[in-house]
Order: sequence, then C-alpha cells, then structure tokens
Amino acid sequence: MAQPLGDAGRGGDAFPVAYGDWDQTNPRWSPDGTRVAFISNQSGNTEIGIERVPGGLVERFAIGERRYLRPMARLRLDIKDAQGHPRSARVSITDAVGRFYAPEHTWISADDSFDRRERHIEAHYFHAQGEEWIDVPAGLLNVDILHGFERRFEQRQVTVSAGQSASIAVDLDEAHGPFRMRRVG
Repeated sequence: MAQPLGDAGRGGDAFPVAYGDWDQTNPRWSPDGTRVAFISNQSGNTEIGIERVPGGLVERFAIGERRYLRPMARLRLDIKDAQGHPRSARVSITDAVGRFYAPEHTWISADDSFDRRERHIEAHYFHAQGEEWIDVPAGLLNVDILHGFERRFEQRQVTVSAGQSASIAVDLDEAHGPFRMRRVG
C-alpha cells in the first residue's frame, strides 16, 4: 500500500506504509491526517487495519457483532462422498437478487473475468469441506457446487424461513457423477 507523502489532499510522492507478502488495499485517511485505514488479508482473511502515520503498529478493527438489515436464517451445507467422508468442493450461494453469501471465516474468491451478457456481477465462491454453516437471508437461495472439472456442476435451490435453519446434503458420488467422454471419429 503506497500513500502520498505530505498533505493527502494536495498529493505528493507515494511511499509504502507497510511491507509484507499480503495485500493492503483501499486506503483512506482519517480526517485529522494521523491515521490510515485499509483492507488487508495479512491474517488470511479480509479485515480492516488502522495504522498511525508516520509509522506505528497496525490495529485490527474488530467486528464484535453483525447486524442485518433484513430477516436472516442459517443454511447447513454437508458435502460428503458415498462412504460418508467429508469432501471438498467449490461453492457459490446467492439470494434471489444475486447477492453472495459464505461462512463467516471463509476466504472468498471471485472469477476474474466474466461475460456481462450472462450475469451482471462476477461469480463469487468459497471452498468448503464437509459441514459448513452460512448466515443467509430468508427466502430463495441458489446453491452451486463444483467438485473438479471432470464432474457435473450441481445446482440446487432451497427456501429458508426467517429465524430457521435449512440443510442441503451433497453426495459427490451420486448419479450426477463424472462426465462421460465419447470418442469422436
């Protein structure tokens, strides 16, 4: 993360305020110009950091409580093989208007290219193994599950009620199994 030297409003030379093998993006100066807030993935998950300038320890902005604007529910996702062993898969959960949801402490990924004729935003997903619990809005949800490109892309829909839990069990060895390749010619 590089910041302008001197008065942020008048610009200046950029200089890094932190060094490391992680990202610190979207910096914003405090009104008094003594601190800078930024989004970091230093801990392995996305968090907000605040650093005094010049130099200083980074303080983590702790989120103690989530407050939702609309009624919520819980979705339990259980991904296993035919023997009941936990399996891993790439999962995307969206509501009826396309907003994405993931488990609280999961790293979220996104496609870096997409066709705007197919969808208005890029697809987001997380990697899950076995059981995961996700806070979701009440209503219809679309759950997309991918376990390797040799298998069929599984799509499910579930409706959850406010204050309730719903569950989706996925057997990755079911009949939707691998694609069959045909020899041509």
